[in-house]
Formats: sequence, C-alpha cells, structure tokens
Amino acid sequence: MKPPCPRVLGLPAAFNGAVEARIRRIAGEVGAPRAPPCRASNVFVLVTDQPQQLLDAVDRKRPRMLGFHYAAQTERLTTFKGPIQAWYVTATGGRYQSTAVLDEEFIQTPGGRAGSRLSAGVTSRFEAVLIIVDVTQVAGQPIGKIAEGVAMLSLARSPVTEKCRELATILDALRADCASSADLDGLSTADKAYLVGLYQSDAELLRSRQKSTVARSVRRQLEAER
Repeated sequence: MKPPCPRVLGLPAAFNGAVEARIRRIAGEVGAPRAPPCRASNVFVLVTDQPQQLLDAVDRKRPRMLGFHYAAQTERLTTFKGPIQAWYVTATGGRYQSTAVLDEEFIQTPGGRAGSRLSAGVTSRFEAVLIIVDVTQVAGQPIGKIAEGVAMLSLARSPVTEKCRELATILDALRADCASSADLDGLSTADKAYLVGLYQSDAELLRSRQKSTVARSVRRQLEAER
C-alpha cells in the first residue's frame, strides 16, 4: 500500500482532522508505510446522510474510484450496504517493471516470476481508497469509534457481509445487530493482530502462502494476549 494520506469530508472541521490523525496514527502502529508529510490524498472518507445518492454520483462521474470490476458487477458494487463501506483502487507491480499498473478490465497486468512455488514476483497495492459513512446509521456513536472503523477499512480490504464476524471487530461494533462487538470502542485485539500480520508479511508471496503467513501471525499475537 502507498503511505495512507487521508482526507475526511462531511464532519465539522475539528472532527475531520481528528479522524485523519487517527488513521495516520494507527497506520504507524501496525507497520503500514509512512511518508510524512502528507501531500496528495489517497484515502477519501465521505460522511453523508445520503450515501446511496453519493455512490450513484461516484458511479456516474468517477467510476474508477469503485476499483476493478466487470460491467456485470456494477449494480452490486454500487448498492450501499453501510453503515460504513469501502471501495479500493488497486495496482499491480511486477518484479521486472519499474511502476505499478492500475488494475482495470482491459489493461494487462505485469508478469512475475515463473516456476516458483513460493513467490509470484508481483505485488498488489492500494492506489486509493474511497470510504462512505452513513451518518444516520452511526448517529450517537463516539467519533473515536467511527474513526477506528474508518481506519480499519483504510488499511485492509474487508468484504461486505450481512453476518456478524466470528471474532470481535470494530467493523461489527458500528452495526446495531452485532452484540458480540457492541462494547468495542476501538480496534479489537483481532483487528490489530490482523493489521500487524498483514503489513509484516512478504507482499510477493503467492496468495495462499501470504494468507497462511498472516494467519500464523494473528494466531501468535492472540495467544500472546491471553
């Protein structure tokens, strides 16, 4: 991932700044890339009471911000399922290519290392992240809790799910129907462990090996907390 440079819009100025600062702080704590000072924004957090209308406008005017997808996936991708939802613009870099290439339907991605069972020789990263927060669904929640949920989505892709997750997570704490996470005020132990494991892993490993590496790291950290 590029060093996260957040910009928050839709809250009072002091709260916008507080959420931006929280994202940068958590990024530093979990080992995400850092390159202060922040110049060009690449994490856009939009707080609104009309999330579906905003998402429709993004689809019309800035469809690239929805990330890689095929035309048949557009309707599902542009249906807001809040209270907070994120979209990721990704790019792929190859071992023998100096710059990463945006992941788009008709663009060929760089090649990697052939014949290796350990590493693909390619890396994937976030070029930009769009996060929409439905203020009507998070009304009454502490700003710090909202900021931590936004930070989690800024740093790791999390699929939209209608079910509550098995482990307590800040992403479920912002939902009204997930009692197991309701008492969280910030990132859970599992959230932190996942982010640390993710950013400590070798980005060039094959996907299956990278997932197992992250899983082992999370397991070790959770056991150490007991």
